[in-house]
Amino acid sequence: MAKTIADIFNNAAFGTAEMTEAVNVIPTQYGAVNQLGIFKEKGIKTTSVEVEKKNGVLNILTANEPSAPGSVNTSGKRELVSLNVAHFVLNDRINAGDVQNIRKFGTSDELEAVQDVVNDKLAEMKAKHEITLEYMRCGALQGLVKDGEGNTIVDLFDKFGVNQKEQKFKTSDAKTNIPTTLRDVKRYLEKNLKGEVMSGVLCLCSGNFFEAIVNHDSIKDAYHAYQGTTPYRDDLRYDFVFNGIHFIEYEGSASNSKGSVLRFIPDNEAIFLPLGTRNVFETVFAPADYVEAVNTVGLPYYAKQELAPMGRGVDVQTQSHPLPICKRPDLLVKATLN
Repeated sequence: MAKTIADIFNNAAFGTAEMTEAVNVIPTQYGAVNQLGIFKEKGIKTTSVEVEKKNGVLNILTANEPSAPGSVNTSGKRELVSLNVAHFVLNDRINAGDVQNIRKFGTSDELEAVQDVVNDKLAEMKAKHEITLEYMRCGALQGLVKDGEGNTIVDLFDKFGVNQKEQKFKTSDAKTNIPTTLRDVKRYLEKNLKGEVMSGVLCLCSGNFFEAIVNHDSIKDAYHAYQGTTPYRDDLRYDFVFNGIHFIEYEGSASNSKGSVLRFIPDNEAIFLPLGTRNVFETVFAPADYVEAVNTVGLPYYAKQELAPMGRGVDVQTQSHPLPICKRPDLLVKATLN
C-alpha cells in the first residue's frame, strides 16, 4: 500500500533533530565576510549575551631585583554590556502535489525522494538566513547591525560608549598624498589596540572607493607595479595590498521582502578594520524557541515541520538567532571619498 503524505512525514527522518542537523549540514554558499573568517562563532544558551567591557590596558612590567616582593597587579574597572540576540523565523510549505507520484528510481519506497524535496526546500530557506547573516555581519563591521527592514538591532557605538573614527580621502585632489592618509589609519588602529593584537589591516570598500584609490596619482604607479606583467589577466579588486593594507572590493547587495535593494557597503565608502585579533569579532547563536531547544547551546540554524490542516501538505519552518558583535567598535574606521 502506498504511503500517504502524513505517513511519510511521521517518519523519524523528519523529526526536529534530524531536520535541524540536515539544515546545518547544507554547505554555506554566500558571503565574502563569512569566507574571510573574521567572526568567530559560538552558541549560547540564552536569548541575550553579555560582553565584558574593561577600562584597562596591558601594562609593561618593571623588572624586579632577585628576592624582591614584586609589583602589585592592578585591574581596570569592569562593566557588562547586554545585547539582545535577533530572532529570524521563516515559514514555507511543501504541498501534497510536490511529492505526489515521486519515487526513488528502482525502488517502491518514496521516502528518499521526499527527503530530497525537503532538503531542497531547506537549502532554499537556509540561503535566505545566510544572506541575512552576511548583511548583519557587514553592519557589525560598520558598527550598526540592522535587519532587512532597516530596523536597528544594535548600535555598537552607543552600547560601548565610543565614537566612530572617520577618515576622509581627498581623491579629487591630485596633490593629496593617499599613502600618508593610509598610514595615518594604520597608526590610529595600532595606537588604539589597548592590549589587543593585529596581524594586518583589511579595507572592505565599495567599487567606486576602490577605483578612486587605485587610480589616484599617488598610488596608481604602485597599483600597476602590483599587477605585474599580466595586468589584463588578474582581477586585483580582491587582492590588492598596499602599505600592509589588504583592499577588497565588496559590491554585495540583496533585496529585502519589499523589493528594496540593500547595499552591504554604501557607495563612496569603505571600512578599515584590524585582522588577526584575538577576541574582537564574534557571532553568537541563541537557541530556537522550540521546547526541545530551550536552554540548550544555540545552533546556527533550526528546522521543524508539522502537518498542515486537512493533511494537504506540510508546513516547514526554519529559525536562526544570530548576533554578530564587534567588541571594540573604536577599531572600526569609516572612510569616505571627498
